[in-house]
Amino acid sequence: MRIGICDDNEKEHAFLMQTCDLYGEHTYMHFYSGEELLHAERFPELLFLDIEMSALNGLDVMYHLERSNPSPYILFYTCHIELISDAFGKKVLGFLRKPVSAREIRKYLCRAEGLLTAQETVLLENDEKLSLGNILYIESDGNYSIFHTGTRELVFSRIGMKEWAEQLSHASFSYIHRKYIVNLYHVRDISGQFMVMADGERLPISRRRLRETRQNFKDFLFHKKSF
Repeated sequence: MRIGICDDNEKEHAFLMQTCDLYGEHTYMHFYSGEELLHAERFPELLFLDIEMSALNGLDVMYHLERSNPSPYILFYTCHIELISDAFGKKVLGFLRKPVSAREIRKYLCRAEGLLTAQETVLLENDEKLSLGNILYIESDGNYSIFHTGTRELVFSRIGMKEWAEQLSHASFSYIHRKYIVNLYHVRDISGQFMVMADGERLPISRRRLRETRQNFKDFLFHKKSF
C-alpha cells in the first residue's frame, strides 16, 4: 500500500513508518506541510494527516483533497481531539489521538487494505472487468475457470487456474486446490481439510496445499483482519 504521512514533526514520520512496517510491506510518501502535499504529482492511497499544522491545516487539506480524483483515504492523526467534530469527510476512515497504539494503526491499515482491494479489478477476455472484492472464489471446470461472485453471478473465463493464481498473487487469494482459488476476505475459518466460506460453503483443501493454505490464512488474519 502507498502510505502518505503529512505532519510537520519528523519523529511522527519515523514512528508511523516503523509501526506500519510491522503489518506488511508499504511504500511511503512524506509531506511536512499541507501545501507540499497538495502540490504533489501523485497522492498516496492512505494518508496519515495531522490536523494542526502551520499555514494550511489538516481540515483545509481534506477539503482540497475531496475535490481531487483519485483522492486518498484519510486518517486524522492529532493531539487536538477537540477538533475532530469538524473533521468528517467522505473518505475519512477515522481519528487517531497521539500517542496512538500500534493496535489502532493496525485496525485502520486492515480497513484501508480491504477497501483498496475491493476497488481493484481483473480484466477478462471479453474486456469485462470484475471487482476483486466481489470474487468469492474461482473454480476450475474443464476448459473454463468459473468466478463465483458475491452477487451470485457466475462469470466464465478460458484463462487457466495457474495463470489466475499468478495474476492474483499480490492480493488476498490462496490457491487451495487444483480446482479452487479462494478470496480470503470471504473465508470464515479452516476446518480440517476444508475452507469454510462466510456463507457456510465448504471447499476442499488438497493435502499437499494444506500447510501452505493454513499459513496463508494465518498471515492474512495477522496482517488484514480488524479486531
